[in-house]
Amino acid sequence: MPADRPLNVYSSRWRSYSDVDAAGDPESLGRQLDLIASVPFMASEKARSLALLGLPPGASVLDVGCGPGPELAGLAEIVGPGGRVVGLDRREA
Repeated sequence: MPADRPLNVYSSRWRSYSDVDAAGDPESLGRQLDLIASVPFMASEKARSLALLGLPPGASVLDVGCGPGPELAGLAEIVGPGGRVVGLDRREA
């Protein structure tokens, strides 16, 4: 953590994810998550975590707290056309 940024700046930024609609710039939170997901290590860990779920074709999946739903397409590919994927997020937008 850079010495010129106090801890409360980072912790308040992450607390913003608990109520995205109340955040000063909700779109920046989504951009931040997209940036994190674009890091090759994070992308490979995300793919590995989906594989570890062991979802069979035809499974039903509920992604709670999915935000704009970046994982839904990958989950749908895993469960196939006979499966069902639902994303649920409390953000109104």
